[in-house]
Amino acid sequence: MSSQKSDASKERARKKNQMLKKSKKNQMLKKRISIGAIVISSLVVIILLANSNFGISEATKSAYVAPYLSYTHPCGTHVPTCQAELTNTLVHYSVDEIDGSYEVQSSVTTGDDGFFEVVVPTRKNYVITMTITLDGTDYQGSAEFGSYASSSDCITEGQLFQVPESISLNVA
Repeated sequence: MSSQKSDASKERARKKNQMLKKSKKNQMLKKRISIGAIVISSLVVIILLANSNFGISEATKSAYVAPYLSYTHPCGTHVPTCQAELTNTLVHYSVDEIDGSYEVQSSVTTGDDGFFEVVVPTRKNYVITMTITLDGTDYQGSAEFGSYASSSDCITEGQLFQVPESISLNVA
């Protein structure tokens, strides 16, 4: 009889071990499924973020413009360390599409970095004409730029030249 108890006891112990092993496997499987779900969820979030445009229309592009008198820097992509000559300067400007179908006129004060931003429709070529007045003297210049995906967004070619006194610019 003690042999039967011993055999029954061993059988219970074996079944308990099997159940514990199955339980551990289930727990590990649940962890893997949870980790997989987190990874998949993270990838979905990353894909959604990558495909979002954060409110900037794909039909427009920003260009950062730095008019200058004496010095500039060559640039392709505007970054926070870009620094231009004419800081905190009132600029009157017009942006015209080369083919003439788009035009905007405005005034803006350049930032502490000497740049101002214009937002234009994409896949076009433009010319921006800028005028400033310093110490009663008018200066004017222009620069061409594009709004294609591969176009520079840092426009630093707009050198301003003194306007002869005989020409009235009528900037207000």
